[in-house]
Amino acid sequence: MPADLIANLLKPLNPALQNVCDTTMSVFLLTTLDTKASEAALVAQRLRELNVDVSVVDTGCLGEPP
Repeated sequence: MPADLIANLLKPLNPALQNVCDTTMSVFLLTTLDTKASEAALVAQRLRELNVDVSVVDTGCLGEPP
């Protein structure tokens, strides 16, 4: 993952973005947990901070996630 993308993900959330809409949003996070588990966890965490329901779907084929 590029360093600038990681830095952007770690920035504090803008309070104006919290509770963006009145309805509950859901996201299926398709990821390869065997190689990208930590990145997927970070993305899922940030989405949950925005009150988005996240379902992680493992599409990896190299083995069990760490």
